[in-house]
Order: sequence, then structure tokens, then C-alpha cells
Amino acid sequence: MGWVYALLELIQPNQQLITTMTIESFIQNIEDNVEAVEAGTLKPDTNPNNLEAWDSLAVLSVLAMIDSEYDVQVSGTELSEMTSIQQMFDAVQAKRGSASPA
Repeated sequence: MGWVYALLELIQPNQQLITTMTIESFIQNIEDNVEAVEAGTLKPDTNPNNLEAWDSLAVLSVLAMIDSEYDVQVSGTELSEMTSIQQMFDAVQAKRGSASPA
């Protein structure tokens, strides 16, 4: 039974990190996960669809990052309809809020 408590201790810090998500950390995660995007180039109002680096691999990388870092699922269609990094951030925040335990 001790292993359950050890597992919970490992999970707990990740939940804390998710709670303190900021637009700056979200942008940094995108820049870290999309190979062709240089650090410091994205802003909240950047339209990813206008980026040369925004291809199918970039979309998949961002979808995977959102799922793994924030425990939220966004579809490729939803992501392609977003016209700014801020919209992505807001959608993730909204989905995180609606995913609270019952």
C-alpha cells in the first residue's frame, strides 16, 4: 500500500505545475516542442497559421504537448481553427476548468 502514497507524491507536483500555467510558460512549451520555432519569437497574438514552421508535424507536436503537459485533449480541427497562441492558451485553460473531478 506504501507504493500508492509514493505514486500520489509523484503526481501531486505535476498538478501544482498545471495550476500555475501562464501564457509565457505555454508559449515556451510551444517553442520547445516545435523544432523550427526559435525561442522568443512567439507572442500571444501570433497566428500560428501564418508561421512557415506551422506544418502537420508542428500541429502534432503541439497537440502532444498539450495532452502531456496539461492533461487536455484538443483535436487537430480545433487547433487549426485557432488564430492566435492566446486562443490556444484560453482553450486549454477552459478545458482544464471543465475537466474538474465530479
